[in-house]
Amino acid sequence: MKSIIIGKKLEEEVRKELEEELRKIKGFREIVYGYMSAEIVFEEKEVGKCLKLLKELDIPVERIVRKL
Repeated sequence: MKSIIIGKKLEEEVRKELEEELRKIKGFREIVYGYMSAEIVFEEKEVGKCLKLLKELDIPVERIVRKL
């Protein structure tokens, strides 16, 4: 699995839109929200679609991490 780390606090409207769109993507697992960041957990091969979505929504990606 891979995680995409977002280093920005997301507004409520953006959160809802992001969650709706991510649920449509195969391989999406969950979003873990922190105080000033979020972690999107995906199956390994499906990260590209999520990155395109984040770019469309103008959400900066801090890093991509491989989880064991």
